[in-house]
Amino acid sequence: MSANAEMVKTLLPLCKIDHLDNNSSSVYHYAASTTKDIINILAAKSTVNMNHCNSDGYTPLHLACLADKPECVKALLLAGADVNISARNISAIYNKKTEHASSVAEFLQTNPNKLVTQDMKHGGTPLHWSSSREVIEALIERGTDVNALNFDGRTALHIMVARNRLDCCVALLAHEAEIDLRDKDGNTPLHLAVEKKLVPIVQCLVVFGCDINMKNKEGKTPRHMVGKDASGSNDDMILYILHSVGAKRCPPASTKCPIGCNATGTYNGIPPATPESPESREHIQQMLASTARGNRPSLSKCKDLLEKQQQIVDTTPVQKGQSVMDALLGMFSSKVVKAEPPLSPPDAPLIDIEMTSAEAEDKETASAQTEEEQEKRGRLLCLDGGGIRGLVLVQMLLEMEKLSQTPISHMFDWMAGTSTGGILALGLAAGKTMRQCMCLYLRMKDQAFVGSRPYPSEYLENVLKENLGEFTVMADIVAPKIMVTGVMADRKPVDLHLFRNYKSASDILGIVTPTNIDEDF
Repeated sequence: MSANAEMVKTLLPLCKIDHLDNNSSSVYHYAASTTKDIINILAAKSTVNMNHCNSDGYTPLHLACLADKPECVKALLLAGADVNISARNISAIYNKKTEHASSVAEFLQTNPNKLVTQDMKHGGTPLHWSSSREVIEALIERGTDVNALNFDGRTALHIMVARNRLDCCVALLAHEAEIDLRDKDGNTPLHLAVEKKLVPIVQCLVVFGCDINMKNKEGKTPRHMVGKDASGSNDDMILYILHSVGAKRCPPASTKCPIGCNATGTYNGIPPATPESPESREHIQQMLASTARGNRPSLSKCKDLLEKQQQIVDTTPVQKGQSVMDALLGMFSSKVVKAEPPLSPPDAPLIDIEMTSAEAEDKETASAQTEEEQEKRGRLLCLDGGGIRGLVLVQMLLEMEKLSQTPISHMFDWMAGTSTGGILALGLAAGKTMRQCMCLYLRMKDQAFVGSRPYPSEYLENVLKENLGEFTVMADIVAPKIMVTGVMADRKPVDLHLFRNYKSASDILGIVTPTNIDEDF
């Protein structure tokens, strides 16, 4: 091979490097299965046709992957090969050329050993060959397509699920990777997670809203793949997880289904172990404290502690909260039943009632007044703060969207938020979906809250500029009306400040508010 490299050096000044053969293959297609030295020699002169597809639909990068030449793959990437061009046997729906090929090359120059070489033979992008969250985020920032497919029709999410890399799965999903794409066998990432019995990844995919009833080419749903018997294995836990979020059983026509998905079956899996209640933990703490050095009780006292009856817990507040939540969900899930007019008794005399013009006019006036009153009303969504606990808000709103079949931004006229709730309100006002807002929270967790408290503000500012627009102002948001609370922290005492996109009540009423408070006050 070293002799071939020397021959290439000798012939290179005499040849046209942009020439294509009868199969439309360039010199890089031939070099892809040789050595990195030959590729580097060619790239030093010109990179023309490095990303060209031949008649078979392959680029040089694809051929290097097929030949299982990881060093050639790296050499092509360092020379600027486009990672987002799909091969001929892959759907072109997700074929997106990147404008950051040089950025990917720069990343690989500084991180030469960050890719898993044994995965390169299956094709794909560097995302498919990554093994850590840090590498995935760096590649996505440099323009690598999160939904690009390899030769098997699998996305990077498929690969990370198959390799049991939970943190990589979360990173891809946080950057809005498509969760229900199928590979050449019709399997979604959930099918792969169920097949490999990966309980945490199944839970992760369910939380991100995957389709739990999708079938692969064999006609199998994820539920059909588990629940053969109550053996206490991961299969039973996965079946319980799928059943708890509404996974459907197979139709009655399917007679060979396991008991976990048979239409007439009743087995729904085994729930995970119940966590200890606060009362049990307190009891354990008492036992540990009583047996501490210098405070050793007698055997009878230990027996009394063990046999001590637990206190009755008042569950009224919890039940009250549950009833409020049930009532809220009932607004969307209950069916509206129209009341039928009362039937007249058979013996009742028929009376003709003629409405006078004055009565008709009064009725129209009353109807117009009612419509006007309804127009003056407004629905207000209040979003509390709480840092990353804003994910709880997102999950509740996602469920409301699911039940109402209506985007949250269309259900409310006003949105008010504090802290993380304010970021959620601004995200919705900027046109983001609830799913995108959830991804924003997860990215913000890793990008904004870096180091120890107090966190630097520039990280959060960069995230907000990237997602809400660097030059967007409140006046650009027409609807809904937005109110975000803040404080002017450059003074003592701090002043309340409302970021809003509507005219204040003081301006409407002509009230002049003082801008400065007297220091003696």
